[in-house]
Amino acid sequence: MSEKLTAIIVDDDPEAIKLLELYLRAYKEIEVIATTTLAEEASRLIEEKYPNLVFLDIDMPGKNGLQVAQTIQRYTPLAQIVFTTAHLHYAYDALEVQPLDFLTKPFGPDSLATIIRKYHIRMEQIHSAQKVELFMHQNEPENKVKLLTQSGLVFINPKEVVCLNATLRHTNVYVLDGACYSVSGTINKVFAALASPNLIRIGRSVCLNIQYIKKIDKKNRICYLTYGAKLLEQQLSQSHLAVLNRINNISI
Repeated sequence: MSEKLTAIIVDDDPEAIKLLELYLRAYKEIEVIATTTLAEEASRLIEEKYPNLVFLDIDMPGKNGLQVAQTIQRYTPLAQIVFTTAHLHYAYDALEVQPLDFLTKPFGPDSLATIIRKYHIRMEQIHSAQKVELFMHQNEPENKVKLLTQSGLVFINPKEVVCLNATLRHTNVYVLDGACYSVSGTINKVFAALASPNLIRIGRSVCLNIQYIKKIDKKNRICYLTYGAKLLEQQLSQSHLAVLNRINNISI
């Protein structure tokens, strides 16, 4: 039996949420794991629960749906956005975050079958692109990346980065020979500089290299990575597990 798709609904109209929940009950492969009428709360919920699908109203008071979508794209990129709106004039701006689809209010339950089909197609495309990128990267010449530390500079081969952990002001970079470098700059900046397809972001403050994952203890929520002659233990949240569960070739 295939795993259910999880969904979060974000809409400032409680009645619209109830109606969409009612429609989704007809689809046994989708489970609504959270709803909210507040855009500010939506970003926290999505990062915490890391759903497959986010049904997101665009026109909301305060922080609008487009701003929430930008946060999703940055921190939980595998969560696919389905905009729900009665105002099509938002469509052009919404395309910038590459949503899975638009549902124009009022819509019926039949529209959701298309959403599910498009989700599976997009996931297949993402996994295929990842395989191609990984193959190309493995056959590239080894170029080291220059990163700034408190004591000077360090030159690191992106292929040898095991894990990134964000601290308050720095990013800890763990590499294959067992060393750990405290690098100046945010994890976003370091992650972008390394530009390794093996390095995946599983949360706001953690990136892991899938090539060095040895095992995942789902019960205790610990990921073990090869780290020199020892293992590096990375504590995982429930949302981290959800991300890892969607990566090809990782079974948890």
